Amino acid sequence: MIAQVEVTVHGPQRVSHPGYYPCCLQQGPMIIGNYKIYTNNPNDPIATIWVDRQWVNGYSEDNLVDSNNCVYGPQPDCDKVYQGAIDYTHTYDFDASRFPPPGGKVTLSMDIYAHCTFDSNYQGSTSCYQGCSLNYIADYNPQK
Repeated sequence: MIAQVEVTVHGPQRVSHPGYYPCCLQQGPMIIGNYKIYTNNPNDPIATIWVDRQWVNGYSEDNLVDSNNCVYGPQPDCDKVYQGAIDYTHTYDFDASRFPPPGGKVTLSMDIYAHCTFDSNYQGSTSCYQGCSLNYIADYNPQK
């Protein structure tokens, strides 16, 4: 039986401080990784949404602030830099037969990254100034 769940992640607001490094930090969640649901063992998930890190909210290396521009110029106009939504919502289908009976505990686990910049001078690397690992335990009570 296929069922569906929707998860919303609320991210940080945009931060601007021209003349400093980094000068513009965009809003909302930017990368989510290790996104899964499990019961007792995180190494044996009952649903894996994705294993690696994924860009979310419309972000990619192509629309992040280049941190070198903050230092060497030209400084970006923080009001014109791409901004994803403050919230990121993801809906996915899963095999309900893998879940425990109603009332059983499940854990939603993910790594969330925000306030990321791109460094074109340092091997094209992405740096994120905020991040957290989320492990949310809930009763599994599917709607009928």
